[in-house]
Amino acid sequence: MAYFRTINVCRIDANGFRLLLAGTSINATNISTATSLGSFTTDGVGDILGQSVTGSDGDVIEFSSVSYSKVLRHFLRDTLANASTDSRNAVTFVVEDLSTPAFSDTIEVHLTDDNDTKATPILVGAVKQGVRQSFFMPSSVPKNFTARPVARDVNGKQTSHNLALVTGSSFSIPGGGGTRLLFDNYSDATTSGTALETLYRDVIDAGTVSGSGDLVEINYSGVTAANANSKTISWEIAGVPQFSSATVANNKSWKLCVSIQKVDATATRYDFKFSVDGSSPVVSYVSSADADFSIDLNADLRATTPTAAGDITVKKNDAKFWKGSGMLLVDETGLIGLTDETGTISLTL
Repeated sequence: MAYFRTINVCRIDANGFRLLLAGTSINATNISTATSLGSFTTDGVGDILGQSVTGSDGDVIEFSSVSYSKVLRHFLRDTLANASTDSRNAVTFVVEDLSTPAFSDTIEVHLTDDNDTKATPILVGAVKQGVRQSFFMPSSVPKNFTARPVARDVNGKQTSHNLALVTGSSFSIPGGGGTRLLFDNYSDATTSGTALETLYRDVIDAGTVSGSGDLVEINYSGVTAANANSKTISWEIAGVPQFSSATVANNKSWKLCVSIQKVDATATRYDFKFSVDGSSPVVSYVSSADADFSIDLNADLRATTPTAAGDITVKKNDAKFWKGSGMLLVDETGLIGLTDETGTISLTL
């Protein structure tokens, strides 16, 4: 003789509610010996109490119902206590499940610092199922991280979790990040005629921008003349126009912010924000084929004052450079890898 543990028999309806099945007949078969063990009837709370049946320690028995299709298998044990504590033996026999499973389609990617285990984990972002997302990963020194994916709930909300128990993928990013000044100007330059002209020309030296994630930000500021004439500010790189905006600002200060980021070997992204005192800013985004940063590139602030010379003056500019260390690529499974300056995945985990 050997024992099976107490099991609770239930079904799950279409709304996901668990319904106990009292007074239900459940058949049992010793699969190991191909012997029928008869049938058992659940009590008032849907339980079949653990008990001894014909068989030996380690035999597999199967519970089934003539009314439902699902089955449950248990291992018989030499004592009721051993049968009850055997982790292979489930407590509940769900004979039918009519509910529709709900799955989260979003994960969060958390980074833990392997060089400083006491550092606060970094939430780099959330990723939808089927989407590959990139995250800029600059660092002035080499760093080692572990990327840990945590599923959000079915409503897209954050869930409670212990990151130390979440399986992650480790990766390293090189140093060389940080910020430095590329160039600056602080001499007035004013339109001298009514045609398009260059007010400031600066050079992004060959090789300065080389890797994925490398970022240049240029800020220009100046003033307009005290009239309502039309005035146009524009910006070009390597002679290619990327931004233009007109204003009739009368005796106002203005500012143009330009952001240049190398995505990979084939693409560069430009963001522009042109602000005039007292007016809503003009924002523009451009994605274009990769500029040839292996040669010197002119960055030109240009202006047109078609009515009269002197209507636009630039007072100063400065350009800062951030060295990217690649892009962290993730999808709903977690870490895919880290891109290098060519945009290819140099690390796949």
